[in-house]
Amino acid sequence: TYIISPKSLLNYSYDLEKIVLNEMYKKKLKTRMIIKFLPFERKLLEDVKNLVAKIRVMGLIENDFPISLCQAITPIQPIKMKVIEHYKKLEKKDEFVKQLIYPIKKNDVIVEIIKPKKGKNGRNCRGEFIKVPKLNETELPKFHYKDDVRKFEDDNSIRYIANKDGYVYIKDGGIFIKDELEVKQISLKTGNVKGAEDSNVKLEVTEHDALKEAIKDGMIVETTDLFVKGNIGNNAKVKAKKLKVEGQTHRNSKIAAINAEINIHKGLLKGKEVLIHRLEGGKIEAEKVHILQAVSGSITAKEIKIELMGSHITLIASDLIEIQSLKGSENRFIIDESRVAHKEEYIKKQEEKIKELEINFRKYKNKFDENKMIILKNRNTIEELKSKINEYKKNHLPINSMWLQKLKKFNDFVKKTKAIEEKIKNIKEEINSIKEELDKMQNSLFLAKIISRSGFPEYNRIEFKMVEPPITITYDTKEKDRYIEIFTLKDFGEMDYKIVGSKGEDL
Repeated sequence: TYIISPKSLLNYSYDLEKIVLNEMYKKKLKTRMIIKFLPFERKLLEDVKNLVAKIRVMGLIENDFPISLCQAITPIQPIKMKVIEHYKKLEKKDEFVKQLIYPIKKNDVIVEIIKPKKGKNGRNCRGEFIKVPKLNETELPKFHYKDDVRKFEDDNSIRYIANKDGYVYIKDGGIFIKDELEVKQISLKTGNVKGAEDSNVKLEVTEHDALKEAIKDGMIVETTDLFVKGNIGNNAKVKAKKLKVEGQTHRNSKIAAINAEINIHKGLLKGKEVLIHRLEGGKIEAEKVHILQAVSGSITAKEIKIELMGSHITLIASDLIEIQSLKGSENRFIIDESRVAHKEEYIKKQEEKIKELEINFRKYKNKFDENKMIILKNRNTIEELKSKINEYKKNHLPINSMWLQKLKKFNDFVKKTKAIEEKIKNIKEEINSIKEELDKMQNSLFLAKIISRSGFPEYNRIEFKMVEPPITITYDTKEKDRYIEIFTLKDFGEMDYKIVGSKGEDL
């Protein structure tokens, strides 16, 4: 590109185009560019015409004017045949542990074959050829498939697309989608199972030796349905919609499942509905929990039911704790809506917000009362002033500007006071709304029950944590409570809250 400066001495004449063009040819010859070759010079001829037209109309050029001396023929590089394994997108190159299976969703591309295309040679501004590499003849790979896969082909590629959820199975030139898999063990040798919790994949791990792990230490399993006949190892991470473990979970294992059934649980489990045959020091967070035998551990849920319960166990519920046979002591039975719903921080923020709103309420209320007194004090004077102004208007007499200013100032003051009143109203509504929300949580506390069908042995603690006021009501069971089957919280009025015990007939 050659730049013509506004300082250039160019005056319009009938042959200006020819003069400029010859100058450009001279520039090109100096750099050994090819001249008068139309494919290279279409832009040059167009730029010169535009330059001359501008000088003819305006007599000059205001800014630098670029002229393209040459447009070379750009080479088009060939496209090599390429196979893209889209189904491996979750696999990271730097990941130490490989994948056992590759989950896929319906309509996802499994494999894409980029078709090869020949390139085109180019030519530079000196007329020299720019050669592109020749493309070796390659045969496109072909996959056979069934109804669970479909093929889409266009000029650029061939794509194999999943017709259902599952995992990709490629064998002997075939692409298939399967939804069930049985393996002996999940280990470093087999690889992890990641991202399959939403792909309707059913996985069964058959290793059931009590001295071995079916899912080995540090392995990750994410699938829809998981059936483990044996144990889950140290630091293993499991995620499923439906889970059944016939062995035991390690105390450092982490499990998440919507519905879970575990024989012996020692690790961390988060779920929705949970059935545990034996709880040994494990931690559970769920909505509904049913334990056949609880030796030790902690449970947080809306509803907790235990058949046989030992000692040193912490139960936190919002609605119900029900024990069929309570044999131990030094247990904690806690009714706490905030911890079950994970709203501790939220409730704290809401309580702080109420305090802040009440401070603002008092501030605006004091200001409103002060303004109201001023308005009442000046009302008669303003009414007299209004009458006076109306009388002057009626008689077409000149009105004192000071009167109008005083009236305007008073009206503005009234408007400002009404705005403060509206602000007070909004603050009050917001305070009431937050208190109503906290009251609803509080009311559920009085409906909650802690039940032991066999009575309560001594040295067990009953706790009801209130929302407002934020206090905890506690009661330590005594020898006489072995005949008590139910504990509830009662409101006796005037901030008098007590934990009350009753017998089974009250159920």
